[in-house]
Amino acid sequence: FAPATMEPERRESDTSGLYKYAIDQLYDLAGYAEMHNTSVILKPLRRKETNWINTVSGASEICRLVNRKGLRCMGDFWHMTGENISDLDDIVSGGEYLCHFHIASRKTRCLPGSDGPADNYINGFTGLKKIKYRGFISYDCNINGNKSLIVPESVNLLLQQWQSC
Repeated sequence: FAPATMEPERRESDTSGLYKYAIDQLYDLAGYAEMHNTSVILKPLRRKETNWINTVSGASEICRLVNRKGLRCMGDFWHMTGENISDLDDIVSGGEYLCHFHIASRKTRCLPGSDGPADNYINGFTGLKKIKYRGFISYDCNINGNKSLIVPESVNLLLQQWQSC
């Protein structure tokens, strides 16, 4: 579940009514998900895409308010880039509610490593280790180039950064 894109003229408008409505709806959806042994997962999007749920901490706050096992959240390093919170702090705030993670290069949304030094995930990986995250981290990106060369390079970069924290 990702928040809808808002028209530019509505992005700065009051979202309190939307917030309450969403909490009520998510409570019901989470209950339905629980009955079917699954979860609704909130995905924060960057500010250019929505004016609502831009951080893992924002998504996890909604999970806390709904307070049902059928509602969880995820993170996405590409969407987290540029937000005014460190990856570590944002991830730690997600804690027990984090159940999945997406990763892509920080600037071009390609394979990690495509954007050189900008593709540093150590702060975020430190947060994931701190909360003892055991879920998946999956690529959510484009691949430009020879896949047989750049995919192993990307995996090696991520392994090196994971092991360094």
